[in-house]
Amino acid sequence: MTVAVIIAAQVVAASLRVGVGDGSEAIVRVVEDRSAGYLLKVDCITRCARPMHYAVPVGDAPMGLVDIDRDGLIYSAWATGCCYMVRVWKVTPAGVAKLFETGSRGVPSLITTPSLSVITYMRPTNAAGQETSRSPQAVRWTYHHGRFERS
Repeated sequence: MTVAVIIAAQVVAASLRVGVGDGSEAIVRVVEDRSAGYLLKVDCITRCARPMHYAVPVGDAPMGLVDIDRDGLIYSAWATGCCYMVRVWKVTPAGVAKLFETGSRGVPSLITTPSLSVITYMRPTNAAGQETSRSPQAVRWTYHHGRFERS
């Protein structure tokens, strides 16, 4: 009796090779996943002091990955049914952490000089959280001391 094992190949939607520090490198990939939609995966591939494997489900459709080349930051934009999502992960030899996540009603922007910033677009709201305008306004998020702050 012959038993055939079929392993489904993962469809890679986005991929990026990044320096992680100490001469090690990692591959950041967004792959299709039947249960979640997509998975963001980070694996150390060379000169790793210890094994690194990180995977997190993301239901939104990827629009791309960008190595910001600053503090191990990886910028990503994702499309949802109603808006865009911006997520920034920090990849270091110690592991991976999500630093920033926010929505945007318009196409977000990444600015690298003079300071690292993300521009998103949100509709203004009142104290009760109700939208006060149908026109989205630009919101600047600036990277400062290891985190993104609204500026």
